[in-house]
Amino acid sequence: MRRKMLILCSIFLAGCTTNSSSSSIDSTSISSVITSTSSESSEKESSIDMSLFPNYIEDYEDLDYEFSDKEKSDPFWLGNVIYNETVLMVEKNGIISGTLKYAPKKILAVRDHTWQNVYDNSTYTIEGKKIIATSTIPHLQEENLVGDNIPLPYRKVESIANVLTDYVLMGGAVYTESPFYYGNQVNVSYVYDVNDIDLESYPTNEVSSFPKAVAKLTNKETLRISALGDSVLEGCSSSSMFNHEPFLPNFMNLTKTILEDKYQTSVVLNNLSVGGKESNWGASPTQINALKNSNPDLVFLHFGINDAGSRVPNSSFRDNMEFIVLSLLEDNPNVEIALLTFFSPNPQVYDTDLLDKYQGRLETMAKNNARVQVMDLYKMSKDLLLDKRYEDFTANGINHPNDYTSRLYLQAILSKLYKY
Repeated sequence: MRRKMLILCSIFLAGCTTNSSSSSIDSTSISSVITSTSSESSEKESSIDMSLFPNYIEDYEDLDYEFSDKEKSDPFWLGNVIYNETVLMVEKNGIISGTLKYAPKKILAVRDHTWQNVYDNSTYTIEGKKIIATSTIPHLQEENLVGDNIPLPYRKVESIANVLTDYVLMGGAVYTESPFYYGNQVNVSYVYDVNDIDLESYPTNEVSSFPKAVAKLTNKETLRISALGDSVLEGCSSSSMFNHEPFLPNFMNLTKTILEDKYQTSVVLNNLSVGGKESNWGASPTQINALKNSNPDLVFLHFGINDAGSRVPNSSFRDNMEFIVLSLLEDNPNVEIALLTFFSPNPQVYDTDLLDKYQGRLETMAKNNARVQVMDLYKMSKDLLLDKRYEDFTANGINHPNDYTSRLYLQAILSKLYKY
């Protein structure tokens, strides 16, 4: 049964149906402040290496919410502010709550999934990492997460035809592209204590990882980026692809836009990714030739989720990935390759032991060639999931990132291509 469930997961990932609509929630505009007067917290921050946090804001008490491309794309772990972290609100035993990654020192805003509507601070309270809400904030019941008593208009089906209403039960998870998840996720912007973060789990800001690409950007030469992978790299389930608010572009398109803005130069993006594909597809002559013909300076590869769904052996995954990498390195002496590791899919659906092995193979490949580097979302995701539900990060319940997680991909990429 588990094998069948995992294979189904791979099949469902292949389709990116994009007929959707947006919904909004009325609320008043106000933010709340959590005043931190703890001298112990200040002493802790003064004792750590603040050079690791170049985006740290000292006068955060006066900080107001804004959400430009800078706030969308700056790696949160290089500062002390997180913008629009998503939290799925769930009611259990009469209490509606969700969990933030860190205990806030100040709340800048709590907004709905569109980013447009702000919840009045009378509709929620903060207790440590918990946000506890009144019934006016959208939420699910705990039982809904395992497929029990799911309310209308959602309907259980064998195969999704309507992305606004349909869902499929996959073991202990609900798979859907409807507003079931993202419509019940609130977006919380807040200041956190940098002493609380484990930086070992997050990408370092080392632009030396891709010296040739960064040199081109710095010298204002055109940088050619190619991407090959699965539906995550293709852009499913970004809100722009599914045509609902806030219409955030997929993270590869955002990478192009942000790099062009920061370096004031041109970036050419060729995204060859296709939903539902595994590493053996990427290693096929057709895809290898397509990558070579795109004449890339920098290649992003993202495989593993569908391989795990089909129980592809670790050795086969390694062989496929090595073939792609070696084919590119032999053909182009200047190309650099980013092995973009996957943000963890739903641990209830996927074999995490196999995912761990895939991750290890990618790390080994990067150690063997200076032109190959890992951009590690998997380690980051494991740290984030220590405190939060997987459903806080997903748009479809099994493997697709929501807009917040897409921004984490973007932030990880920028941490290696731009010095903050």
